[in-house]
Amino acid sequence: MEDAALTPPPRLEKLVLALIPPCAREAVAGDLCETYRAPRQYAVEALRTVPFVIASQARRNLNLPVLAVQGALLFFLMNAFAPRLAPVLAPPLLLALVLRGAYQPLSRPQAHSAIRDCALVGMAMVLVLETLSLGVAVSWGAPDRDSWLTLFWFGPMLVPLLCVLRTGLVLDGDQDTPCYGDLGADALAERYLGFLRSVRRRALLEAAGTLALAALLLRLAMPALAGVTVLAAVYLVLPGMAETLPVQADLLSIQAFYKRALARRGQQSRLLRWLWLTPVVVALHRLIQTGLQSSHPVMAVAGGVAMVIACFLVTALNREFGSRAQEKITALERMRPEMTA
Repeated sequence: MEDAALTPPPRLEKLVLALIPPCAREAVAGDLCETYRAPRQYAVEALRTVPFVIASQARRNLNLPVLAVQGALLFFLMNAFAPRLAPVLAPPLLLALVLRGAYQPLSRPQAHSAIRDCALVGMAMVLVLETLSLGVAVSWGAPDRDSWLTLFWFGPMLVPLLCVLRTGLVLDGDQDTPCYGDLGADALAERYLGFLRSVRRRALLEAAGTLALAALLLRLAMPALAGVTVLAAVYLVLPGMAETLPVQADLLSIQAFYKRALARRGQQSRLLRWLWLTPVVVALHRLIQTGLQSSHPVMAVAGGVAMVIACFLVTALNREFGSRAQEKITALERMRPEMTA
């Protein structure tokens, strides 16, 4: 009975657990339960501790280049559709993106969870298309009525298409299980050097492609996005180019180098996916503007739905491959020096 009296109320504990970022949830929740004396004291301790934990995790997971690209895209879109609100809405939206980084999951999402997210996004887009199609097609005449009816029949295809794509990612990830086995220091060093050579070659090609993208954005009279893209190209090339493995490094040193390289490559991959989304967003933005200016709302609605789907797919890709990189880092951490014997 005494132990039960010193247990936080279930509802209060669930609320606090939901606020704690996943990476620190077990440790922080355990400390709060150990110091529990009363619901009020537990709530006060949580209010004192959780904000610092969230800030710490947000800083640890912060990817400044990705945030810069996301901020540039947000400001570009808001400045195009609501120029007066852009300076007001941009800072809180960026803060929301930073806080969202604090709640990155520990591992890859389960198959049912990933497919559920795709179904929810797809159904939301279908609802938009169906509602507008039924509401507008009835009152509008040709030729727009036919276009709306086309969207009405096309909308339900979004859900199975998104679910199939997400399922493919999950199955591909299941086959890419990281395993370092009982590799010794020499074998792990050889694998790390091969990985580093591959990353450097890819970084040079990606930087060249990114500079070409910057030139395209500059040609489209978008200097802010072009400037961010140039900085991204520099970020792709400079980090890690001078990181060489010390001679006769022990297993712990190789693990540390390897983990840093994997984490850095994961951040660069996230940046690249958002960068290559930029021309898609620009093209869809122009499609929406053309539809609004030419009194063809079908075109504008289709462009808006396509933009939401594209952003969702990039987010899903970043979550999937980011979790795979974290799994490789975790597999490296499980190796022990005694394995070299």
